[in-house]
Amino acid sequence: MLAPPSSTGSVMDRARIDELTRQISSHTVMDDVVKDMLCEYIDEYVDVLVNHVCRMVKHRGTHRIEARDVEFVLDAVYKMPSVPRASVHVFGAPASIRPDRITPQPTEAHKQRMLLIKKVVKKP
Repeated sequence: MLAPPSSTGSVMDRARIDELTRQISSHTVMDDVVKDMLCEYIDEYVDVLVNHVCRMVKHRGTHRIEARDVEFVLDAVYKMPSVPRASVHVFGAPASIRPDRITPQPTEAHKQRMLLIKKVVKKP
């Protein structure tokens, strides 16, 4: 459910944060300073995300932002995997949930080259 935009122009306001907090735990109480900080953090996060998406869309040579653009930036920049869309399952294509990225282990040859480089750099 989308909340109506606040009058201050921010993505999230104190009332919406209170509502979300009550959904998680009815006993949790936040200070106004914390609510303001969360509002600022969310606004900054959305600004940076939209900036990344717009740069990518411009690089792609189009003027239209699509859901896949946002999913790509969330995955590539923030390492947040996307949830498979319902249309993928409806048309019979298997949902591919990518595993966490695995960093390749350096080979023995690479380790030897790096040791040689370090040795040469330290010689002076």
